[in-house]
Amino acid sequence: MEKSNEPSVNDGQPSEVRPEDALGQARVRITELEDIVAARDAEIAGLQKSHGGLETKLKELSGSLAEAVSSYREMVVKTNPDVPPELIAGETLAAVADSLRQARTLVARVREGLEAELSRTKFPAGSPERGAGSVDLSPREKIQQAIGKKG
Repeated sequence: MEKSNEPSVNDGQPSEVRPEDALGQARVRITELEDIVAARDAEIAGLQKSHGGLETKLKELSGSLAEAVSSYREMVVKTNPDVPPELIAGETLAAVADSLRQARTLVARVREGLEAELSRTKFPAGSPERGAGSVDLSPREKIQQAIGKKG
């Protein structure tokens, strides 16, 4: 029969645990706990190594994202020459796309304002009308008329 570290009860009386047995059980338990601590230390070391690798990967991906956003912005600027490049900005692809949408809205409003202003101040197309009798004049007469009607 195996002894436990709990005193057993026989007829309501606890039996005594021998000190050698208690010491042996304590040593076994200490060894078990040391093994558990060693396993946890190994697990922590593995997680710390993994964490360092993930931080490095995160930095690489952040750099790649910044390059991708910059390239996307350059492409957007080239394909939208009517939008001032200063109006296109952002740290993410979505932010660049949003700034492009806002810039297009602004450009459209400015264009509408300019077109409205131009429509109020219309000028006739072509050259100004000629004088009434200039068609019937000879070239010499036209020149004399232009220099002040000498005669």
